[in-house]
Amino acid sequence: MKTRGGDGLQLAEQKMYPVIQDYLEQNGCERVLIEKVTFDYIKRWTIDVAGIKEARVYAVEAKPHLTFDSFSAALTQARYYKQACTHVYVCLSEASNKKEEELLRHIEEICEQEGVGLLLLTPQLKIQKLKEAKETKPDLDKYFPVMQQLTVERPSDKIQGARVFILRDLCYYLAGSPFKGEALEKDLRKHFFSRNPASSAYWRKAYINPRTKAERTLDATTIAAEDLGLIERVERQDEKCLRLTCLGRDLVNVIDVSEAGKTELSEQVKAFFHALSQRYLEVRTAVHTLKEFGGRILYGKNECNKGHRFWADKAFIEEGKILCPKCREELSPKSEKTSLLSRLVLKLRYDPYPQLVFWINSRVLPIRSYSRNKILEYVPTQK
Repeated sequence: MKTRGGDGLQLAEQKMYPVIQDYLEQNGCERVLIEKVTFDYIKRWTIDVAGIKEARVYAVEAKPHLTFDSFSAALTQARYYKQACTHVYVCLSEASNKKEEELLRHIEEICEQEGVGLLLLTPQLKIQKLKEAKETKPDLDKYFPVMQQLTVERPSDKIQGARVFILRDLCYYLAGSPFKGEALEKDLRKHFFSRNPASSAYWRKAYINPRTKAERTLDATTIAAEDLGLIERVERQDEKCLRLTCLGRDLVNVIDVSEAGKTELSEQVKAFFHALSQRYLEVRTAVHTLKEFGGRILYGKNECNKGHRFWADKAFIEEGKILCPKCREELSPKSEKTSLLSRLVLKLRYDPYPQLVFWINSRVLPIRSYSRNKILEYVPTQK
């Protein structure tokens, strides 16, 4: 979990995460997520690194230093993780002197008593398992939402910066001359900007935030194309290449030559992306929730009856209720001031904000937005 010990400490901790991720994958975890899995118990907890192997859920709390204070903090969080996970570990740095070796022996004893596993990070960025975690029986009401987050297909958070018309053009340019379906990433980028200069209105149409740069938007769109299965990365002579997938070619087949480079979407392209959106649980649930509510609703910000305003990630989710974090008043499901995002967190047990932003901005769903996505409304599809 993120610490408040300064940027340097936080950076050191975050550098541990990919190493732990590799370790869990090498030991059989089918999927591993970094700072993506959450659960509610007194407060909302975000697990540093979480993985799933069959029905077993692994959680690792990382601390970059081998000190008693670091271990105490990690152990406290590990105890809470056991509410939702079957195997819980703490990961600390390897002992580098006799004092730390003595402390480590004490830590091993405590981990044995607590049933918490112990991992050590070596200076060579390797993980050494010092103590195996004992399997625990988590609270099923917390375990199943965590398992769902580890098994549900979810694109990267960076997808929120992508736009569908840029996705369409990325695939269209990659399919055409001179690439014929495969290109070095740098060459495709150069070609893209030659067709659509960074200063053109094409890019301004893509921005919700006016400070966003064209290069950043194209980066996010490239990641989105890969996450959505439209393109894939391949290695060619130690260089990164992008290649259309079968799904990407299906998209190209419905693109009319006259629409490339324009910000409007044809009905065929809209239909393609609408069908693609139905793969994702958060999209289906959002549309159903809006349709069921039957009116305009706040997207991310809530307001309780006492006038307290707060973003969805600050709300308390307890016993099937959404509570104000300031006065603990329950938010009514009948109120338009109970945000869509809070309702989705209640139903899904994870925050789908980045992925949902992309799909709302796509304009392919039966959802109408107002005031830069602050307010949403279900709009029946016209036949």
